[in-house]
Amino acid sequence: MTNSNLLTPAPLDDTWGFIGTILRIGDIDKEAAARLWKVATNKLAGTYQETRPDVIRNFLRSRHGRHFADDASNMGLKWNQKTDCEKALAEGIEKSLSDPDRWSKFFNEVKEATISGKWED
Repeated sequence: MTNSNLLTPAPLDDTWGFIGTILRIGDIDKEAAARLWKVATNKLAGTYQETRPDVIRNFLRSRHGRHFADDASNMGLKWNQKTDCEKALAEGIEKSLSDPDRWSKFFNEVKEATISGKWED
């Protein structure tokens, strides 16, 4: 599912979550991090059939988003020894979500907190 309505601006000043973690990996600048945010947003929306941008944003900004970025990094850079770190991370995002059950518990935890109004940044 690629839906521009789901895209929220990447929080490039975050030092935590998906963006904060991605920015600490290799040769990733803020422009590349914003593109990877878009890749992750679209992949999460498609994997979990999510239509609420706030749910996806909250997941990526949470501690689970940080672990998701670590996982994508490990999968992408482990299996792709290319010098293009951004491409390797995009591939890692795909691989990390190739098994939807891997992240579903954490995604649903954030979704429930978001929908119930209990989510806190």
